[in-house]
Amino acid sequence: MDQEQQRYQRAHARVEALKGFYVHAAIFVLVNLGLFAINALTAGMALARDENLVVRLHPPASVSSYQLTPSLILTTGAMTW
Repeated sequence: MDQEQQRYQRAHARVEALKGFYVHAAIFVLVNLGLFAINALTAGMALARDENLVVRLHPPASVSSYQLTPSLILTTGAMTW
């Protein structure tokens, strides 16, 4: 009975550790989704903001689609959005 009790305690500890991992992973995902949403709502979906570099997910409306071959638009310096 003692060996069976030890096996049960080890299994119980493993289940608790695994449960803790999933709880922390879920919290991590939720927090990062929240931060992404805040960033998207306040920064206009900008991936990076710098004086000389702006990376956006969508081009401005004034640029026609045939001029855009890459999926991300990189602009520098004088160009503004």
